[in-house]
Amino acid sequence: TLTEVSRWGTGYCVDAFVTNASDADITWEVSAKIEGSISSLWNANKREAGDETFFTGVSWNSVVSPGATQSFGFCADL
Repeated sequence: TLTEVSRWGTGYCVDAFVTNASDADITWEVSAKIEGSISSLWNANKREAGDETFFTGVSWNSVVSPGATQSFGFCADL
């Protein structure tokens, strides 16, 4: 889930949540089309391919236990 938490004339910030609905641990990766360019990122790594940005966990949040949620976030410039 991506939730915009603030927006101003030249940018915005997003909180993102990855929830594991399965009954086994998962190593997460999510992708999204991002408006603008990311200027700061926390609790995730990113890579870009075409118009998609792929986010993966860092050492302390890359594995999500069953029923658990991990989070990351970013700010982008428009």
